[in-house]
Amino acid sequence: MGYARTQIARPDQAVDGLIVAHDADDALRYAVSAFPCLHLMTYEVTFQLTTSRARKHFAGETRSVVASASDSVRSGARLRR
Repeated sequence: MGYARTQIARPDQAVDGLIVAHDADDALRYAVSAFPCLHLMTYEVTFQLTTSRARKHFAGETRSVVASASDSVRSGARLRR
């Protein structure tokens, strides 16, 4: 914000800041509250993985590629012949 205020903004232009975080603890919330031009937003990401089968030709042979994951703990891909 300081760089934007001194190097980019015009003298009559206000500069606001935004912190985007997955989690915000009390220390961060208190720190942000000390600066009226600084804002805090948290985000949430949700997604769902489904099995997808694709046929690919590699060196004259056909293989099925299968991607799988379990409960967002691990994910990976493997080749089946």
